[in-house]
Amino acid sequence: MKLSSALVILRKELIGHLRDIRSMAAALVLPVSGPLFFAVLMFVMASWIQEKPLKIPVQGAQNAPSLMTYLAGEGITVMPVTESPEAAVKSGKAKVGLIVDDSFGEKLRQGRPADLTVVMDRSVNSAAKDVQRVQRTLAAWSGRIGTLRLLARGVDPSLAQPVRMDVLDVATPAQRAAQMLTMIPLFLMMAAFIGGMNLVIDMTAGERERGSLEPLLLTSVPRAAITFGKWGAAVIASLAVTVLCLALFAVALRVSPLEELGIPFTLNVPRTLQLLAVLTPLTFVGAALELVVATFARSFKEAQTWLSFFSLIPTVPAMIVVFSPFDSAVWMSAVPVLGHQSLVLDVLKLNPVSGASIAILWATSIAYTALALAKSVSLFRQESVIYGR
Repeated sequence: MKLSSALVILRKELIGHLRDIRSMAAALVLPVSGPLFFAVLMFVMASWIQEKPLKIPVQGAQNAPSLMTYLAGEGITVMPVTESPEAAVKSGKAKVGLIVDDSFGEKLRQGRPADLTVVMDRSVNSAAKDVQRVQRTLAAWSGRIGTLRLLARGVDPSLAQPVRMDVLDVATPAQRAAQMLTMIPLFLMMAAFIGGMNLVIDMTAGERERGSLEPLLLTSVPRAAITFGKWGAAVIASLAVTVLCLALFAVALRVSPLEELGIPFTLNVPRTLQLLAVLTPLTFVGAALELVVATFARSFKEAQTWLSFFSLIPTVPAMIVVFSPFDSAVWMSAVPVLGHQSLVLDVLKLNPVSGASIAILWATSIAYTALALAKSVSLFRQESVIYGR
């Protein structure tokens, strides 16, 4: 195989890909949408946990002055009553309301359960946060009153709590942060695995439909050179998409309110280089497998149909991590996609990544790539591929 011939094929395919604006735009959807979705999600989560001043309509506020004072201290103020809390919640003027029973004060003084009614509309999803906040505040105030009653009767309040449980979390801040950032590995894996898919389809099934593949295969250029040239172009495209995705995630992590969420995480240069060392061999395997499938397909549409299933492959280990978490092991590095997923998670958690795992990952990825490329070479020798039959 002549290296110069493979480089000519590689250059031709990359130039053609860069000129195809639609294909380039489609390839950029994944690396752009992932970090954008992540940043939006972080801002939504930050806004959810931030407690802002809340105003609620209260009917019978005069019956519980101490409760009103406590609510004000927790950032919940009483709105001027112009209509019943039920009407205010139904009309959308308030998301949650409170009704204090007329006998509330008397029952409280007698040490009997006093009645409160929280008014809500479960069909309004945006009200859930405020409803939970009001219920949580009322429960805290009720617990405080119960404690004072026990103390007034000379009873130790701790007797009502026979068991006190403490939780000691030995996970590092970086490890806890990685649990919150599980969507980053998924998008990075997809970028590396299918980043060059559009180019692969275009330079195989697309060229066959345009009639430009047959003249190329009928030349004296070795089939191996053609295969390596097209595969190299797909790898470069996948790496470009992966690097862009990493860069945009670095920006998204910097602008997102991670500190408010208690996530001390930054995608610095050493960590980025580690991720590239893990994701690069995945581009080799992904491009080689896609080349086999797209070459075997008889039409552009058929290639798109078959390769659309490839986008599901990186999601499988991601779902396993979500529903059945596992600890990474050295043997996983020999399993395509799963090994890459486990090592990406180790990098994000700042867990030590062994040199043996990286070596096995690269060795097995190169072996799988070689097998797939050998299959592609044999396909390019078949008449059904040359003449499109």
